[in-house]
Amino acid sequence: MALLKKREDLTDSNDDNVLFALGLSNSFGDIVLMNGDKEDNIDAKIEEVRQMDLDDETKFKIINEYNNLRNAKSFKEKTKYERNIRALLRK
Repeated sequence: MALLKKREDLTDSNDDNVLFALGLSNSFGDIVLMNGDKEDNIDAKIEEVRQMDLDDETKFKIINEYNNLRNAKSFKEKTKYERNIRALLRK
């Protein structure tokens, strides 16, 4: 019976499939996810936020979350930043 490895043991591996399963990579074997269009979309969203009628503190928080979203390395991080942006826009 095979033993399960700890997450720390798996992250030492350079296997794309393992890193993709852990949410640490955007490539899965021969399939590579391209996020080039998102970069332009984020810049447009930041400009929209700057034009909104919000207090400065909220604007800076939302812009910071968009910049974090741009630099996110995993799907889990991206989801977290998108959720934070939605929560700030509701206020």
